[in-house]
Amino acid sequence: MKLTHTRTAKYLGRCAAMALAPLLLAASVAQPALADNLGFTGQLVYDNEVDTETFTIMTGGLHLFDSKSYAGGTLVNGIMVPRGGFDPILTLFAGSSATGAALAFDDDGPAGSVATDPKTGQAWDSFFEIWLAPGQYTVAVSQYNNFYVGGGAFTFPFPPANNFTSALCTNQSFCDVSGAAPWNNRTNQYGWELRAVPEAATWAMMVVGFGGVGFGMRSRTRQTLANARMV
Repeated sequence: MKLTHTRTAKYLGRCAAMALAPLLLAASVAQPALADNLGFTGQLVYDNEVDTETFTIMTGGLHLFDSKSYAGGTLVNGIMVPRGGFDPILTLFAGSSATGAALAFDDDGPAGSVATDPKTGQAWDSFFEIWLAPGQYTVAVSQYNNFYVGGGAFTFPFPPANNFTSALCTNQSFCDVSGAAPWNNRTNQYGWELRAVPEAATWAMMVVGFGGVGFGMRSRTRQTLANARMV
């Protein structure tokens, strides 16, 4: 029996759908991590004000936190943050308010982990990574040198007034000590993000899915062409 063009097209369509199944499975497994990719923006009123943001981790695993305030950049949610913001400190707390245990903090990220401000030549944004279980957490944003202090309580040393400006700055509020005038003066805007790192098993399943698609398409195409030649 000779296959018609219509029957051959339908057969190829079924083969393609079957070959895509592993890829769709891999995509469905990887999707939950996207819920933990979040970006936040805001601004401080005073140089030693502390802003907080509470969020929920949906999938346990390794998470990366970084700011895009000092050098600016694009957050994971697509929001653009202009360069020129203050020198930020990110502090992570457990729980739905900034009264839980402090889990991690950073002032200036390790070399290569954050962008460099082209005006001052400094890389003074924050970066840290930490393994988190599902649940609620809170990040506090403060300007250098208003570091978190205390044994777990939400405690910062400076009251809400402009009381730690630098002699290098003229705006008397948001500044740094880079010495690169006039870029010592900074804005009060900030942005930060958290990103979930896919587990190795997820990446492995995605690779298997892509491999299955390629192998399935090749083998089924050869078989279909052979059948189409039968009379």
